[in-house]
Amino acid sequence: MTSTREDRVRGLLVGAAIGEALGAALEGVDSATATARIRAADAKGWRDSRTGNETLLLIASAESLLEAADSPEQLGAAFAARLARWYATPESLRHLHGPTCREAAGRLAAGAAWDTAAVPWSKGSGSILRATLCGVVFEQRPILLRAAARLLASITHGHPTAQVSAVAAAAATREALSGTPPAFWADAVARAVSGMACGELLDELARALDDDAVAGQGFTAECCLARAIAAVVRHPDEFESAVVDALGHGGDADNIGALAGALAGARHGLAAIPDRWCAILERRGAIVDLANRLAALHPDHG
Repeated sequence: MTSTREDRVRGLLVGAAIGEALGAALEGVDSATATARIRAADAKGWRDSRTGNETLLLIASAESLLEAADSPEQLGAAFAARLARWYATPESLRHLHGPTCREAAGRLAAGAAWDTAAVPWSKGSGSILRATLCGVVFEQRPILLRAAARLLASITHGHPTAQVSAVAAAAATREALSGTPPAFWADAVARAVSGMACGELLDELARALDDDAVAGQGFTAECCLARAIAAVVRHPDEFESAVVDALGHGGDADNIGALAGALAGARHGLAAIPDRWCAILERRGAIVDLANRLAALHPDHG
């Protein structure tokens, strides 16, 4: 891996935005239809894309970490405040389409405390992308990584598996940034979630790595993360192949694509992402600037 850490952090954020944008037209379709649409779009050119729901939550997470990374209490309040403000804007009607995030944001906007607003039964896939940034900010501090990732998921998603999956996503991101080969990510994830209610996640990850055809469709946190990791494991040397693999199974394609894009981007860096995909992003400049600021929180170790 020859890219700088700063470029890999850029790759994480831009890769996530691209994966979500490409997957938006593929959500809920079967794998054959998804594959055909990917080939057609690559041949004709992808349409410009507005920033997706998960990318906006990722941006909110980044801004909150920049504001309050050293205090879990303040981090929770900062992220919750952004959700509450967003809920009251016209933009939320276009972007905040996940029912769990919308319900939790509505509770926050109505005055609920940040640690009481979550939907207690939900373990939807919208809980985990935002937590990948904890693998950046707390790369060398595993206790804080675990606490912050769990906290960010818990503001909207109350189910333990959603929170375990968020910790796992942060741990996988940490491994991607540090250059650990993807084949070893599952072991690192298992260590990171040891002692948590991690049975559902580890079972789903094992299924995806053994035979992705029998894994779930990605609409739950553990299935989404498992599919994303499996795609990068199968294509460890190329961003594009990993993302296309993740998108080619249909299901919750925008969330799976976003997470696969984040992990592959964190592994390879922004320079490895095809220009034709970068060109579709609505907020590329702002996303890159945010990535630069996040990378500066934790100086490059060389």
